[in-house]
Parts: sequence; C-alpha cells; structure tokens
Amino acid sequence: MSWSQRLIDALSANILTPLYILRVTQVNDSPGVVGYVASSIPGFGDPIIGEDGVRMQGSTLTPGTWATTIGGFSVDLAGNLRTLKQSIVRGTFIEVYIGFPGWRDTEYEVIAIGQVSQLSGRSPNHATLDCRDLIAALRSRPTRSVGRVSLGFRLSGTTTLSSGYTIGDATLHLTSVSDFAYAAGGQGACLISPTGDDPFILTFTGISGLDLTGVSAAGKHGTTEVNASSGDTIQPVYWLNSHPIDAARYVLISRGDTTTSAYDTLSAGDGLGLPHDWIDHDDCDSHRYASNTVSGLQFEVVSQDPIDDILGWLQGWLACGGFYVTTRMGLLTVRSAQCSTTFGSAGTLRSVTLSDQASITDADIESISWEAWDPDADTEASDVAVISAGGQDTAGLESPSTLPAVNQAQYDASDLIFSDESAARASILARVWEAHQRIPERYTLVLRGLSLARLASGDYVRISTTLVAGRLSNTINGLDNTRAIVTQVSPDFGAIRVRLAVVVYPLDDGVYP
Repeated sequence: MSWSQRLIDALSANILTPLYILRVTQVNDSPGVVGYVASSIPGFGDPIIGEDGVRMQGSTLTPGTWATTIGGFSVDLAGNLRTLKQSIVRGTFIEVYIGFPGWRDTEYEVIAIGQVSQLSGRSPNHATLDCRDLIAALRSRPTRSVGRVSLGFRLSGTTTLSSGYTIGDATLHLTSVSDFAYAAGGQGACLISPTGDDPFILTFTGISGLDLTGVSAAGKHGTTEVNASSGDTIQPVYWLNSHPIDAARYVLISRGDTTTSAYDTLSAGDGLGLPHDWIDHDDCDSHRYASNTVSGLQFEVVSQDPIDDILGWLQGWLACGGFYVTTRMGLLTVRSAQCSTTFGSAGTLRSVTLSDQASITDADIESISWEAWDPDADTEASDVAVISAGGQDTAGLESPSTLPAVNQAQYDASDLIFSDESAARASILARVWEAHQRIPERYTLVLRGLSLARLASGDYVRISTTLVAGRLSNTINGLDNTRAIVTQVSPDFGAIRVRLAVVVYPLDDGVYP
C-alpha cells in the first residue's frame, strides 16, 4: 500500500531526523540470510546506517516507448561489517524502512525494495550497499534452481494426442502431461498441430490422469479449431487473457504452488512469485480504470517458448497498449499512459482522467534547468495508429513541428486484441497520441525537503516558477500553474532533497518560428 498520511506529513516537516531499518528478505529461494537487520537505531542492528542515509536514483520513464529503466538506491553503512558481508550476496532482496524518533520499529514504512548489486568500502568500518530497484527483479525468475530462471520454463516439451480430437470435444487425451500445468482459478493452454492443417490454440481448466479437461469449444487467439488425429503434436503454451494491468500482476505475483492472493492464478514457473504486498495495488487499480476505458479491454498474451528476457517481454506487450511498469513509494506498480493536454490533433477533444498530485512553486525549488526538446523524444510523428486484427484507428494528421519526423507511429496490438477491438483501439489511441505528435520540453528540478518523494513516473504535477522560462506558448513567460508529467523521481533522504525530471507538452500544434 502507499505511504500513510503520517509518514507523508513527517517527510513534509521542516526539520527531519529520519531513521532507517534494513532487512534481508527472500523471494522463492533467492540468496541471503533472511532476517538479517541493519539499522540507524543504536542497538537494533549492526552495522549502523550512516549519516548519508539512503539515496535513490529513480527509474526513468520514456513516453512513447513506455519503457522504464531500472533504478537503484544506495545505503551508507558504518560499523562492524563482518556479519553483513556474510549475510548478503549479489541478488539478495533488501527492504529499507524509514521512521522517526519516537516511532516503534513496527511503525516504520518501506521506502525501497530491491536486489543487492554491489558492496564497496572506503575503510574496514565504512561501506556503501548499492541495490537495484524492484524492476531488476523482472529480469529473470528470482530462483537459484537450475533450469527454472526462465518464465514458462516447462514450455520446451511436446507430446502427442493418444486419440483423435473432434471439434467441440471437452477433453483431450495425451500420451504425457508432464509439461502441462494450470493453477486454481486460472487456465492452461495448448497448441495442437494437426497433420495437414494450421495449428490452433485451446484452453483447459483441469488435468486428470493423461487428459486435459474443461477444454474450450473453439480456437483461441485468432486460431480456428479443426479435427486432429492420434499422434498429432500437442504442446503447452504460455497463456494470459486479461486486462493488461491485471495480466502483469499475474506475472509478477503468481507462485503456482499455493494461492497467495487473487493474482496468484498462473501455474508454477509462469509467474515471478513476488510478494503480494510489494505491488501497489491501489495505484494499479486507479490506472486500470483510468485507461479511458473500455472495461472489457483484454490482452491475449501467448508464448510457445520459455521467456528468458522477462523484463523486455513484459515491457514489450504492455507498451503495445500504452502501459508500463514503474516504482512508486518503493513498490512496483503498473500504470497506463495518459495525456496531459485536452486537445489533440485537428482539435479533437481528449480526456485527462488523472488528478494532479502536487503543486510546485519557487519556494520548493532549490535549482531548475530546462531543455527545449526532450532528448528522449527524438522523433515526431504526423499521425498515430493503433492496429488490431480487425482494423486500425488513427489520431489524425498533424504537421510536425520538429525534425526528424515520421509519417506514422504505430501500436501494433494485432497479436494481443481479439475482442471489443474498436473500443480497445480507441482507448489506447486516446492515451498515447500526445507522446508522438508533440515534442515536450524537459525540466529538471532539485526540490527542498522530502515531501515529493511520494511522486512516481507518470504523475501529473503543476509548476509555477519565474526561475526559468521555456519556448512553448505555455512556458515562454515562465511556468504558471503549468501541468507537467513526471518521468523520474530521485529522493536523497540523507541530503533531504528530491531530484525530479518532468516533461511539459505543447498545448497545441503551433510552431516557432
């Protein structure tokens, strides 16, 4: 869950004396001595977390590609490091909590979760512990079990039908089911390759002996069922069928060996097994219903092979719908792309569905810098298209204001969307057009205090400042309650400041000169 109001109020105070607790935890059979504790509270753990405290380098969101970099954090340590050195290795999961004098240790709240990447020292009793944030946990399944670091590691096996399949059969008879799996409340899927015909996908809900039961009556994922014969090849496939934000949560949370939450519905090896409370579900839900939204938006995600690059795979299909993974207040969240302006190409009215999260004024700003063109937005598009199997929607032509330019940026969801296609395309297009048809300015702010450490990539903020001026019609005289989209949040809890990167989009397609 998000930080409590008590913590937010404490971080907003003028005088801050934060204290920290660091704990080693475990996911699946990840390495490290579970329960090891270091702290800035004397006598609570050893070594002491030093005066530099915790510094965070937030992950960076790139609008348009909807890719998020891996962020990180460092912890300053002072004292006897012997036990620490024997309790962690690269890949150990760490939770860092913050509190204040007078708080019980149980009242401390998490500000960072990640995996150890390096331990370096400047003296026998002084070291820095560097960790990558939770996005790093998506690069491979967090396990040391041989052959199980890939998602869907079981998918490499094939078998055959032991008797023929006739269209509409509710049971499939196999010669082996060793590579097939499903989880309670979920579905499994299989690919049948009939001799002389195109392969097709069916889902199932149970396994009994050598039979798959509860088989779907019709082919899935745009495939068409046909009769198949004994001896035809059948193989398991990775299968997700849900709203993209929910589908991502299934991947993040599912363990398969025991049901830990409503999102633990994938079979063993098809999920990462992260703890349910490491996901900011409230934030996920707010973005799920702010996706401009067709309540029935469904992605069908299929893979015939084990997935080695889990982060790239996850970011890839999420980006096709303008969704992305990031961190918020130390936790993972899955968010939807949103526009900051209300008028799109050809004057089309677009909706802005999320609330502003903060107002920033000169009183908050220690320093600010400006770039006229966000260097991460290197190409402008005249049009944007969202494509599904049954057609495409376009945003409408708009003359590019900058170069280089392309005729059209495309979101190809033709292998993902197979129902309610028109509404789904419109939903995606309404949220992503701005990131391609307008090139934003980028501002980098260093803010006094820690009150805005609560922000996350994708949040709206309002900025009013005379310390800098841009070149857009809405910034050339300075920023006056100007809406910006956050792309990076980097709190330094020791120095008591937050570094913020934001982008400001043009309000129209006007150009200078």
